[in-house]
Amino acid sequence: QENSGKPASKPAIKYLGVMIDNRLSFRAHTKYPSAKAAKTQASLSHMLPNIDGPRAGIRRLLARVVTSVLLYAAPVWAWALDRSQEIRRKVAAPYRLAAIRVISGFRTVSEDAALVLAEMIPIDLLAREMVELYRWRLERGRIPPEDGNMAGKMGRI
Repeated sequence: QENSGKPASKPAIKYLGVMIDNRLSFRAHTKYPSAKAAKTQASLSHMLPNIDGPRAGIRRLLARVVTSVLLYAAPVWAWALDRSQEIRRKVAAPYRLAAIRVISGFRTVSEDAALVLAEMIPIDLLAREMVELYRWRLERGRIPPEDGNMAGKMGRI
């Protein structure tokens, strides 16, 4: 049946690193970078032992790698964080582990406590900040007009 001449239907496509599903809910997209960030976090964890490891500043720098992976193309999908707790939890999980690594804590530390002690901003606020920065640049003409068409399609935050 695969060679019947018809293309196979997929629930989501990847375009410029963003997974786009048929409902534009970005569930597929948040699943993809969350898994990638968790894998990155696990790799970095081997370099950061909880006892006698690098200082918090170096740990915070390595946590930024996880943050960058999670927030790729955030101005496009950040509105989904407010609409779905499931999506927010999926994105926040690897970020929480990165914060726990920064403070050399255990997995039982809550997300809020880990973020405060690690001096890290919650991931949903970072995503909103990226949206606002994108809009600010768009208003001042610092983004080419081709990209400006997406501004009206972005969710309201």
